[in-house]
Amino acid sequence: MGVSSIVYANDLNNRQLNISGLIITRACELVTSEIDVDFGVISAPQIMNDMAPKEDFEISLNNCPKANIRAVFTGNTDSNHQLLNVTSSSTARGIGVRIYDEKDHIVTFGETPTSGTTGINGVVHTLRFKAQVAKLPEVESIRDIKEGTFSASATYEVIYD
Repeated sequence: MGVSSIVYANDLNNRQLNISGLIITRACELVTSEIDVDFGVISAPQIMNDMAPKEDFEISLNNCPKANIRAVFTGNTDSNHQLLNVTSSSTARGIGVRIYDEKDHIVTFGETPTSGTTGINGVVHTLRFKAQVAKLPEVESIRDIKEGTFSASATYEVIYD
């Protein structure tokens, strides 16, 4: 024989919903809306040994509100969301692009990073990053890296808190 019970809302302990946010009067102005990173020529052994050069790039912002400012990157990534996949028009294979924040931590695409800057009106703020070509997790030997040209693209969103 089954046992059933009914619990009424007034029988539960009090529950609480806390809501908070940040109101800004304006967003930062982008100093540069499109950022290009050119790796030049990279050898497969450099990629295989995780020794490919890191290329610096910056997101420059002006007239920001007084808030913590960070950038969240999104794009077509591997399953760990730490390598940006190359486009289907790329002839190179077995590679992706990794992004590092200014503290040299790997950026996870789609997640809010811990590093950023505090906005001050009238000041140009720079969020600094590095990009590096890296092998995909399934690459086991240098034969799995195919030479050719590559490109990749991501978007970023400036967030405030």
